[in-house]
Amino acid sequence: MNQLIKYIFSLSVLSVMVSCQNNKQQNTQKNVAVNNFTDTLAKVNDECAKLLLDAQKYDQIFQNATTLDANVALIGVVAFYNYANICHNDTLGPIYLFKAGQVCASINDADKARTMYEKCIADYPKFNNRGAALFLLAQLYDNQTVLHNEKTAKEIYQQIIKEYPNTSYATDAKAAIQNLGKSDEELVKEFLNKNK
Repeated sequence: MNQLIKYIFSLSVLSVMVSCQNNKQQNTQKNVAVNNFTDTLAKVNDECAKLLLDAQKYDQIFQNATTLDANVALIGVVAFYNYANICHNDTLGPIYLFKAGQVCASINDADKARTMYEKCIADYPKFNNRGAALFLLAQLYDNQTVLHNEKTAKEIYQQIIKEYPNTSYATDAKAAIQNLGKSDEELVKEFLNKNK
């Protein structure tokens, strides 16, 4: 009986020691995880600072340019995209995607412009210029020499009217819907007839 009590006591002590050891290991693992997270966060913040400087550099180049070299434009678009993609939670993210879309449109790269506007619209639903991004996207589809998809353009214009009813975007979207499918000549003729 005495041996049984000693045996049970030994098991209890062993159990407590193992439990303490497991707690130490768990605490150590938690500390390692927190340290890794902190290190990763610091690296991301460092990376975001570098990417922001790069995006700002190209933003300044574009603002001062009288003409736009397509190669420089594409490098700038990559800088804008990288910043928005890697530093996703920063408030400048949607602004740089919006600007990337504008730059792509200005060098007649409609597919990249569409991609930038779509990402801006989807990833930043609370972006205060989301209506403008939608409108510019709709115009890409509306343009007969660009994406030329009147059905998609109309759907986006209708989305603008629904989501932004009391804005100039909605007013412009309504006018754009009325002009869908009309050639430039038809639009000029209508304008001249209205202003006789």
